[in-house]
Amino acid sequence: MVERNSPSRIIFMIITSILLTGVAFLCVIPMWHVIMSSVSDGYSLFTDRGLHLIPAGKVSFEGYKLVFGMKEVWIGYLWTIIYVVSSTACGLLLTLFGGYYLSKKTLWQKPVSIFVLMTMMFSGGLVPTYMVIHSLGLVNTPFAVIIPGCTNAIFIMMATTAFRQIPASIEEAAKIDGAGHWKIMFQISFPMAKGIMMVVAMNCVVFQWNNWFNPSIYLANNRAIWPLQLVIKDLMTVYSEGNILASSNINFDLFTITSVLSVISSVPILVACPFFQKYFGNMTLGGVKE
Repeated sequence: MVERNSPSRIIFMIITSILLTGVAFLCVIPMWHVIMSSVSDGYSLFTDRGLHLIPAGKVSFEGYKLVFGMKEVWIGYLWTIIYVVSSTACGLLLTLFGGYYLSKKTLWQKPVSIFVLMTMMFSGGLVPTYMVIHSLGLVNTPFAVIIPGCTNAIFIMMATTAFRQIPASIEEAAKIDGAGHWKIMFQISFPMAKGIMMVVAMNCVVFQWNNWFNPSIYLANNRAIWPLQLVIKDLMTVYSEGNILASSNINFDLFTITSVLSVISSVPILVACPFFQKYFGNMTLGGVKE
């Protein structure tokens, strides 16, 4: 059957297209402004306060040269990658184990489920969390950033929902063939719930990549292992407009540093997101339905 486009449908599509185009423009234009500012001439950027759809003045990459010449930026990149990879790997394992366990009818399933759900509604707060981290001797160590950000109750419950939707007949067939829980979990459940696990992985990556508050609390006295976002926050304070203008010999190229820092901290995530986009359509379904 061929569906005809009625006048009302055409009007709806036009209005929707206009609205979505406007939203896309509002989302893209700030980042485009920052990119254009990062390749602008420093003095022109200082004197031109408007929106930059093209570089202000002549195109200049002096800001990038200044930023990439800073040792702390490269060290921050290295530690951010370490935190992202470690936290995502641990988070996937914990989410896999927790979701698989809660999807099975066991003696402690309900008490553990209630315990996990309670953490979604109640939190101890910053001070008790810091006391726990400090009592474990993790303050000023990488583990203070990696362990607390591994996973959360929402991810575990999402994985539980996905695992429960896997047909029981598949697991029964695997048990008849001699498969135990480890083989079922890694070779059957995980591949069938790959969509939700990729969503969990992407959320872990984005959270850890943008994480600066926890490191600022737990790594305050150990600058050598600061992640990129915390390094950038510190540099943006150092190279703020007031500090630059207070200098006796003003280097106008320094006005582009804040834009450059924003670009280099955002590009990796912008590049990675499209590869995970196909998994965002269905966040809680498993791979097979009966």
